[in-house]
Parts: sequence; structure tokens; C-alpha cells
Amino acid sequence: DSDPVAANSGTISTTNAGGNIKFAAVEGAKKYRIKVNVLNGTYEVTAMSNPELYLTGSNYSWGGTWLNLHPVNGNDDAFWRIIYLHKDEQIKFAPQAGWGNDFGAQMVDEAGANPSGTDNIVIGNAGWYLVYVNTKPTVKTVSFLKPTVYLIGNTAGEWNVNASHAFTTPTEENGEFVSPAFAADDDVRM
Repeated sequence: DSDPVAANSGTISTTNAGGNIKFAAVEGAKKYRIKVNVLNGTYEVTAMSNPELYLTGSNYSWGGTWLNLHPVNGNDDAFWRIIYLHKDEQIKFAPQAGWGNDFGAQMVDEAGANPSGTDNIVIGNAGWYLVYVNTKPTVKTVSFLKPTVYLIGNTAGEWNVNASHAFTTPTEENGEFVSPAFAADDDVRM
């Protein structure tokens, strides 16, 4: 690094070949995008958004356990998780694994969860659900969707999503999602 002071952009020094690039950390950032132009020897470091969303509730000792939801690739405002929810279970969400800015949400039910409530979401019907949360709008939304998982690719025999490639969805909490038979001995995509 040509500049001994940490910076977020600069020129890689040829006199320090094999040295480290130092950059200024951004408070709260956990992920960074690092671009290196090998033709002109420059670098640029950008702190990335660190979207996180967690679920807790009556079955998790109201904050004793926080389950992370997965960010939707390329959308910092959307999160998902396939989860078994129990009848009368209450859930809510927070942007960290702890209390603060926790919320219920406006609900969309496309899978028969029969949710109710405002601050805490109460589940009306037990089952496996794909829980999809959008945190962008002023009124956050949580959608309860069918948790259908598909094989795709050569293993399934084609790259299209096809109903015949769907896993069976368990009805019991300790049940297993079971894939259809493989059409070929190849890479697996789901």
C-alpha cells in the first residue's frame, strides 16, 4: 500500500509487492466490496449493506433464541426462511438478534397459516411455511407461502421448474422434505 494510512481507495505500490491493502473500516459494516484494477494498480473499497432479520416468539422463549432469516440475493429489504410453525405460536421480527426495532407486520397468507394479530403474529394453523418478509415499505409485510422446493438442472432431467421435480413437503414438524428420484448422476441444484 503506497499510503500507510488506511484509506478506502488508493494505488497499490510496486515497492511493496506482496504487501497488504489497508482500508478504513466502516463502523457496523461486516461486508465490503473490494475492486482492484490490476492494469492501473488502483483499488476501491466500499462498505456493503449488512441486511439482517431475525425471528423470535413464544416457542423461542421470547428472545431466548433468535432464528436468522436469509436475505434475498440482490434485495437488502427481503428475507425468507422455511420453518415449521405451531398452532397458536406467536412470532415477531427484529433487525438484530435482540430486542429493539422489533415488529409484527401486515400479513399475506397464501398457504393456509391463518395468521392474526398486529404486534405479535399468531399462527392459526400448524405446518411448514416459507416465511417471506419485506422490510422496505412503511408497513412491513410478511407472507406465508407454500414451502415448495424443486430439483432443477441435469439431475432433474431439465433446467425448468416442473411440478414433477418438487420435493414432498412433510406434514409433521420432524418430517423430511424428500426429493424426487434423480434423472441423472450430475450436479444438484434446488
